[in-house]
Amino acid sequence: MNKKQENLFKDILTKNNSINFIIDYCKKYKISNQIKIYLVGGFVRDFFNNNFEDNYDLDIAIDGDIDKFAISIANELKITPKKSHGFLNYKIQTENFSLDIAHCRTEKYLNPGELPKWNKSNIIEDLYRRDFTINALAIEILENNFNVIDPLKGIEDINNKIIKSINSNSFSDDPTRIYRCIKYKTRLDFDLDLSTKMNINNSINEVENISKFRKNNEILKILQENKVQKIIEYIMNNKNLENIFPIRFMERISFIDQKYWNTLNLVYKIFFAMIDNNEKSVKEFLNSLNFSKIEKNEMDKLISIKLKLSLNVDIDLDKIDVEDKFISNLYHCL
Repeated sequence: MNKKQENLFKDILTKNNSINFIIDYCKKYKISNQIKIYLVGGFVRDFFNNNFEDNYDLDIAIDGDIDKFAISIANELKITPKKSHGFLNYKIQTENFSLDIAHCRTEKYLNPGELPKWNKSNIIEDLYRRDFTINALAIEILENNFNVIDPLKGIEDINNKIIKSINSNSFSDDPTRIYRCIKYKTRLDFDLDLSTKMNINNSINEVENISKFRKNNEILKILQENKVQKIIEYIMNNKNLENIFPIRFMERISFIDQKYWNTLNLVYKIFFAMIDNNEKSVKEFLNSLNFSKIEKNEMDKLISIKLKLSLNVDIDLDKIDVEDKFISNLYHCL
């Protein structure tokens, strides 16, 4: 890190007790353990983009005994870590933050859209398996300082506001990366380089190879983005992307008051985003993501209200548990 970055990093640690605690613990842990510990993921990307938020989930990559480390830091927090079955990962969740711990790994995709086979590896190979250069960054936590690892010139791409896929097979190997690319482009206000655009166009049909859960889970994440209007505009300006979303997805959101939209829970957001879809499609979407019975009943209520309004059936607002703002925004959409 240069001096300016060091000062900014120290300022972040001063303001965020959770991050400061985790990094201090990692430094102390290294003193008596043969292990390499790295900060990776969105925290690192946004740090170099000078776009840091106060509330952050942290991602840590480990080269060493991950089981011992994860159990040790969890014990310090008096929390039981959750171990992933598919990868060598642990998740630690507290009231204030979540921490994802993964071993550095390589990945090999045997078939497009399937989850990859993986092997333990080092940080360089781990960064090369990632989706975009702007996410292929790491900050190594040393006992007394930090070391930036940037093998693919991700910091340069961040400074130039460019999103580049790491290899030509990136989107065909894992088509969910197409959704993430849309998300990062609109969230960060970056441009896609030409090869990345071409790779997306060449891989768009591979979305059919991923499970409904993985596909719809990425769509759900997009609905939770702050700049959803920009996402709509980007999709509508790139017609090939419309095929990887439900029919007329989010087309009516422009009629909804933005402040009201930002207050909505996921059920309401799905309802408005899929307002032009039939009831069966909406229910299949919820079922694919294992929504609760309570949430499904809530959706049934919203669909019923929409049907009555579209048929000009009088509704007694005193007998339905929805806000007046919902009715007024729904009228705009209809």
